[in-house]
Amino acid sequence: MMIRALLRKQLRELGAAFLRSSKTGKARSRASAVGYALLFAVLVVVLMLCFAGMALPLASVLLPAGLDWLYFASMGLTALLVSVLASAFTSYSGLFQSRDNELLLSLPIPPAVIFGVRVSTVYLACLIYLLMAWVPAVVCYGLLAAHPLAGVLCSIPMALVLAGAACILAVLLGWAVALANDRARHKSLVTVVCSLVFFALYYAGFLRVQDILDDLLADAAQSGVALARAAWPLRLLGGAAAGELPALVGLVLGTVLCFAVFCKLLEKPYLRRMTARKGTARTAYHARKARPVSLRQALLRRELLHLGSSSAYMLNSAMGTLGLLVLGGVPFFLPKMHERYILPALALLFFAFVETGDIRLLISAVLASAASAVNIGVVLAFDYLIAPNTWLGYVLGAVQLAAAGLTAFTAVRLSLGARPLTLPGRRAKPVHMAKESGEKTVCAAEKRERDELLHPQDYRMHLKKRDFAIMGMLTLVYGAVAFYHLGATKAPQTGYVSTAEGESVVIDLGSVHENFHVYYYGGISDTQFTVSTSVDGETYTEEIGAFFDRGECFKWLALREPTYNADGVVAGASGGMLTLNGRYIRLTFDGAGSALWEVAAVDGNGRVIPVQAISASGAVEGRAADPNVLIDEQDTVPEKPTYENSMYFDEIYHARTGYEHAHSLYTYETTHPPLGKVFMSWCIDLMGMTPFAWRFAGTLTGILMIPAIYLLAMQLMKRTRWAALSALLLTADCMHFTQTRIATIDSFPVLFMMVMFLFMARWMQMSFYHQKLWRTLVPLFASGVFMGLAIASKWIGCYGAVGLAVLFFSRFITLYKQSVYAKRHRDEDPAFARAADGFAQKGAATLAACVVFFVIVPIVIYCLSYIPYLSAYGEVKLNLKTLERIWNAQVTMFEYHKNLVATHYFSSPWYEWPLIIKPMWYYSAAFPAMGKASTIMAFGNPAVWWTGLVAILFVLGYSAYRNALPMLRVTCGRDDAYDRAMPVIAVGFLSAYLPWVLVSRLTFIYHYFASVPFIILATAQGLRYLERHNKKLSHALMLVLGVAAVALFIAFYPYASGLEVSREWLARMNWFKNWMWY
Repeated sequence: MMIRALLRKQLRELGAAFLRSSKTGKARSRASAVGYALLFAVLVVVLMLCFAGMALPLASVLLPAGLDWLYFASMGLTALLVSVLASAFTSYSGLFQSRDNELLLSLPIPPAVIFGVRVSTVYLACLIYLLMAWVPAVVCYGLLAAHPLAGVLCSIPMALVLAGAACILAVLLGWAVALANDRARHKSLVTVVCSLVFFALYYAGFLRVQDILDDLLADAAQSGVALARAAWPLRLLGGAAAGELPALVGLVLGTVLCFAVFCKLLEKPYLRRMTARKGTARTAYHARKARPVSLRQALLRRELLHLGSSSAYMLNSAMGTLGLLVLGGVPFFLPKMHERYILPALALLFFAFVETGDIRLLISAVLASAASAVNIGVVLAFDYLIAPNTWLGYVLGAVQLAAAGLTAFTAVRLSLGARPLTLPGRRAKPVHMAKESGEKTVCAAEKRERDELLHPQDYRMHLKKRDFAIMGMLTLVYGAVAFYHLGATKAPQTGYVSTAEGESVVIDLGSVHENFHVYYYGGISDTQFTVSTSVDGETYTEEIGAFFDRGECFKWLALREPTYNADGVVAGASGGMLTLNGRYIRLTFDGAGSALWEVAAVDGNGRVIPVQAISASGAVEGRAADPNVLIDEQDTVPEKPTYENSMYFDEIYHARTGYEHAHSLYTYETTHPPLGKVFMSWCIDLMGMTPFAWRFAGTLTGILMIPAIYLLAMQLMKRTRWAALSALLLTADCMHFTQTRIATIDSFPVLFMMVMFLFMARWMQMSFYHQKLWRTLVPLFASGVFMGLAIASKWIGCYGAVGLAVLFFSRFITLYKQSVYAKRHRDEDPAFARAADGFAQKGAATLAACVVFFVIVPIVIYCLSYIPYLSAYGEVKLNLKTLERIWNAQVTMFEYHKNLVATHYFSSPWYEWPLIIKPMWYYSAAFPAMGKASTIMAFGNPAVWWTGLVAILFVLGYSAYRNALPMLRVTCGRDDAYDRAMPVIAVGFLSAYLPWVLVSRLTFIYHYFASVPFIILATAQGLRYLERHNKKLSHALMLVLGVAAVALFIAFYPYASGLEVSREWLARMNWFKNWMWY
């Protein structure tokens, strides 16, 4: 118990910077503490990215060469150096400068326990600093190593071992500083000089490590052999981290033994030093004649003496200000500076604003951040700054100089003692509540805490019959439209697979036919074939190459004029259908593995010519397939190839993978998680490999989005009219219609993200102070399940998971604030006493449950989704090999997206999506009727998207003004139950859209699909907000918007569905130049 109390005290002191202001010593506000912690987390992430930048090139060279031990040895020494130098002053202050040393020694606590607890605090600090470099090293190893599991597992005990070594060295350094300080006359100066020396050693060591690593990368193999011979401890260290168990066990035991001996040896010297009486030097005073100076000079001299009297004051104030000016000024005035050099200064600026509240620092940070963002964006887009306009560079330079000047001016003013410049606080209108003891005045935020404790929020939707009627009607109407011409319900199911080069199949039509076409349908094929015809079966025409490769699977194709590449291989086809004559059709295969499922001769009217006989020759003996399978499903032959009977766009990847999952084959598409393709495989199992089957799961998902958004709107806004408007706008959106009718995986994560935000919003309206704890956990569990389903369908689910975390912790902090309020007023009402006593237990249970719901459950779902993928390797068993295969699949996915370098005519950046500047072209009919065309484009309904853009900007701005800025103490904010839906909508939209701003790879407009439900909800919320001020105008706009959305959906329906219509109609709807394609 005693040791636990001391450890708790040491940990509280270690995290005191987050909870108490170093300036005033008072407790920080909740918003300030959260902001301080977030900014600290940003700095930690930046540092970890820097170390990842060091580890990545090292891993890419050493790991392929089999030098895993050298990689871990290099990164381990780097992490050790960082930990020792960063923890030296933690050791000095924690062991020798603690104010409670004499108090603790006077208590009946063994000195060994005091010293052990102090050292454990230093050990924890060493471990934290060490992990900043060690974690990126392990992550890079996991991504690039061929078999990373052993190394990743062994890296955990190795981190503890390295932290122990760093702790020993840091304590020794702290002891040296303490001894030097005892013998020095000017103690503050010694501390400052030692600090600067440590900083210099740190950066010198860091740069020296970089040079050593560069030399190591130049000749990795030779350096590895030489180091293994000359420095066997390094070999032992690296081998232990790379998975060599004897070395690991030896290091762990050796470190534990050394640590124990070290603590035992220093225990008594530490006690003697702490109990020694420190003498004071006698000061000789000499009389001097006073020289008159001005008031300003006297005050300045006094402040400088005060500054020099305290090492902490000098390091934290003067050095911080100087560091801010240097870090902020160097990138502005030195040549050839990269944009990233200013990022630490931006972080320090935001830290300074949170600490001081000076609005000038916030303005400077915003100006510098905006200019840097534009700078980096232009460089990424055009490879250099001044394109496309030379004036842009001068404007950005002027903005950066203005920010630097304002920063310098503010820093100097604050350092000289000026008051921070803050905005005048807008106080909430007081609310009077009558009590027995008289009148009491509270602010709006406090009123909300009080009201929620006394009167719970209404978390129920209160669905009535009309809600179910509206949901059902919209769902049925949309479902009927979505399933109309979705795809053919029959397609060839069996096929012929060639076994040898030159193998041929001859089809006899019974008599000579003229002007017919050849259709063919294939599966997953490795080789192509040629077609020739004959009248008598002896003399054949010249062979015509048929375009038939891996990308043309599960499609009905017509024989067309082939185009050839430089190697003489058919690379495509052009023109209309070739017209053939004859009685016999001969198919000659280029090699083994050509999977042809059906062949048909079709006359000019689209009617199938019956086949009288078929024969095969040239196959490998014993492996020849029955040629009759090529003509056994002639009822599946279409009038002409279209999207309704064939795959188009990315269906050749995702639907094909669904077929492979259904038949336990090795999968072709592994760049996304498998769950969406597993859903397709279930439909293929039930209905066969047909267009209707492989599109059914996605279409059904799109249909379910209608009730999903209705329920989400009802949960947030509690009104039928706004839920109905949201469902109607989603029903009429062209992107939603197109994207869910194609057999790709995008529809699945979007639905799951909508549902997981629905359950999180429901939990946010509940409270374990009023509802039973298990009831509040139900929506959290459901949210976690759907989060796992979203991530297992596509990694964009991870973006939504970040949004869920933001919403959860914002609500959890609110519940904590209510408990604090309840403790202060526990005697006023029994509800306050229950809340004050119940938060600790219920809050801890909720957090523990969330670890299960949002970590363990999604991981289990994600791993289970890989069962069909793993079944291609044989029986699926739960062992390390299975886990390694799943891990390697993640590495493959990550590497693909990270290294993707491609161009596409229809690609578009994130800022073009809301304006529908460049739709995505999916399909165009190859054989339309005269004067008609059929095309499929992915784009948004202008009435939905353009209105939604205005609405989401309003919601984001309003949420920032009412929620975010009050947390930063810029404004006071206002609590209004009518506006509580806005932060949920804002967070949902940002979590789905903002990550694409940071993605540098190829992007398309359909990546905006996950954001569409939230801009629709923002539209409804904006009109709901307007309703408070002008009810008639709000309802009129709602009616106009609904009619416009439906009208434009009908007008753009041919573009969204592939319906064959006149070219004139398509031309009229092509509003902008090169906007639509047909």
